[in-house]
Amino acid sequence: MTGVPRGLGGRHATHFAPAVRDDAFRVELQARLVSGNPVMSGVLKSAGGLLAILNERRQIVAVNDALLAELGLSRADELFGLRPGEAIHCAHANEMPGGCGTSESCSGCGAAIAIITALTEQKPVERDCVVTVTRGGREEELRFRVRSYPIRLGDTPFVLLFLRDITAQARHAFLEGVFLHDMANLIEGLRCVAVEMESPDSAGFEGSLFRLRNLTDRLGKEVSFQRMLAGQADACMAVCSEHIAIAPFVSGFAETVRVHPAARGRRLVVEAIPQDVSVFADPALLERVLLNMVINALEATSPAGQVIVSVKANDDRVAFSVWNTGLIPEPVARRVYQEHFSTKAGMGRGFGGYAMKLLGERYLGGTLKFTTSEEDGTTFTFTLPRGGSAQTAAAS
Repeated sequence: MTGVPRGLGGRHATHFAPAVRDDAFRVELQARLVSGNPVMSGVLKSAGGLLAILNERRQIVAVNDALLAELGLSRADELFGLRPGEAIHCAHANEMPGGCGTSESCSGCGAAIAIITALTEQKPVERDCVVTVTRGGREEELRFRVRSYPIRLGDTPFVLLFLRDITAQARHAFLEGVFLHDMANLIEGLRCVAVEMESPDSAGFEGSLFRLRNLTDRLGKEVSFQRMLAGQADACMAVCSEHIAIAPFVSGFAETVRVHPAARGRRLVVEAIPQDVSVFADPALLERVLLNMVINALEATSPAGQVIVSVKANDDRVAFSVWNTGLIPEPVARRVYQEHFSTKAGMGRGFGGYAMKLLGERYLGGTLKFTTSEEDGTTFTFTLPRGGSAQTAAAS
């Protein structure tokens, strides 16, 4: 159902689900039909979690009190006629005139797929759904377990849409996966240093010892950080910030990366960094973000290519940039930061995207952005306030 917009054009154009809606009068009749049915009233009152009842055009005609409270509303009729993504303020809900379900992004939305499948195949469907919303001026991803049940009241079809917020448990599970991913990188780095040291020579042995000490220090920090996450899953996690001199810090992790398998046959260039540039941040977290940026860029770079790391600073902020020649295709670019989205088979930018954004923005208080084009390649830029504005971040 993806591809060029279809339908009648204008407000009926769609990339996925039908855009046509029922008018307000028909929606009101459907809402009365649902509210007047004792079985449906009982379901709305007794169902655990978040529940909405949709008509066959995917418009809301009833919700339970839990969903109203979640949205900060007092009256259900404020939602009547809206589609689910519009009600929860999904970032993609207004990309097309037809609203929720009609944009290109909607074709991969678990909720949209579950609703459409339930309506067309007349069977219960369960999916997971990742929704990007804006809270406090910052984009945030929420994850829901979605169940759609088709029902009929007389001759009128409806869908029961159950939503369970699994954001916290999914995030903690993902962080465990990130930990294992980073452990694998560290272990591979240690293995490479061990190979270097099998035949030590006066010229390279000291450098190998430096890399070995750096890698073992990072290994200890990674374990400590993961223990902190596991022990404070639903509390506020104190970020262990300190003043970091950027030039030696970047040089140190660059040496670590140069022995990583992703760097083989590729050149890592670190542009000159002024010695007086510093930032107040958690060094272990900052290194995790930057290492993922660099390793992902190396994996996306063809053999004999190069990756360039640069740092720019002003009085307030420090920006770390990583450039490579690759282009991220538009469909992939829309989902680079999405949880559990992997491009490893193609672009080589798999596990790190969501992890970089989560750790860099939620825990360090920075911002992560990227640009990509045929002419200029791809640049990921992580910008941090120099004073370390985010010293405590929510771990859930």
